[in-house]
Amino acid sequence: MAARSNWLLFCLALLWLAAACRADPISCDDPLGCAVIRPGNPIQLVTLLPMSGETAVWGQDLARGINLALSNRGGELLNHDIELIPLDTACDPTLGLEALQTVDETDPVLAVIGPACSDVAQAVLPTVRRNDWLLISPPAPPPALPKTQQMMRFSVPCPTICTRQP
Repeated sequence: MAARSNWLLFCLALLWLAAACRADPISCDDPLGCAVIRPGNPIQLVTLLPMSGETAVWGQDLARGINLALSNRGGELLNHDIELIPLDTACDPTLGLEALQTVDETDPVLAVIGPACSDVAQAVLPTVRRNDWLLISPPAPPPALPKTQQMMRFSVPCPTICTRQP
């Protein structure tokens, strides 16, 4: 009888422990979606810039600007370290897509900063959408992208872009 009550107590304790470890579901009311980053995990951002080739100087300037912005924030956002994953596109759509596919579905990437060339942006946008990443492209001119693609995961923070659109 004692063995049976010990077994029952063990099962109840195990059930209680399993219930205590269950995470409450997170509700997201934002139409663009929400990202869940566990405590202690870094925010991973990919930089997809031309670091080689004819436009390397441009990509290096953009990378310095990104690093400066991160250092001004102390390398953190909302108590999470920010981890950059630098990738080189050489302003070539094939190289950009191949570079981005090295992190495709393997790392919990939140967003892609870049690319700097619209051809590369067009090439990587399906991968960005498939992985639910945000694409923040400072200089890539979106007139080459259809309006429906612009609204889906493509953000251009450059205010002068409005003057270039038809």
